[in-house]
Amino acid sequence: MESKGFVPMMLAHKVAGGADGFDWAQSLPGQILHTGRMINARLAELLAPFGLSVSEARALVTLVRDGAMNQQSLAAALGVTKGNIVQLVDRLSQRGYVERVKRADDRRENMLGITPAGKAAFDTTMPVIEAWFRDAMSTIPEELRKTCCETLHVIASVMKPDREPDSQAKPHRLDADGKS
Repeated sequence: MESKGFVPMMLAHKVAGGADGFDWAQSLPGQILHTGRMINARLAELLAPFGLSVSEARALVTLVRDGAMNQQSLAAALGVTKGNIVQLVDRLSQRGYVERVKRADDRRENMLGITPAGKAAFDTTMPVIEAWFRDAMSTIPEELRKTCCETLHVIASVMKPDREPDSQAKPHRLDADGKS
């Protein structure tokens, strides 16, 4: 089966779930993944002229927003592994965007802080990203944006890794009013 746009082949495959089957590409999870990949691809295009990856930009945003933190906290905030965060911080450090500073109260632990060059990179790239988001979102009515955000928060809360799947649940479609 051929992939539809950014949707991976496995998501475009119909999985048995009822008389009609369950179309992952058209399901809510499939649509979320597809949209996320589209946003990520566009962000990568917008960040490329600044020499930043999406992950690097997310790290800068997190450090500017939340302040200095250790690598483990940054990894948790970004949802990446310890191995990935080491490489990411190394790249940002080599560019002079972040610095590792020993904690005064525990010299075994490094804290990551944004440098003036990192803050300048943030200040240069974020207006471009924010303008794109504002422009894209301006085409969606405010009430629909609010409902979508609320729905995504609920979905995120039930997608926690420690949550056990309901083996009795059967895939189904919701109508336009959100009813089964």
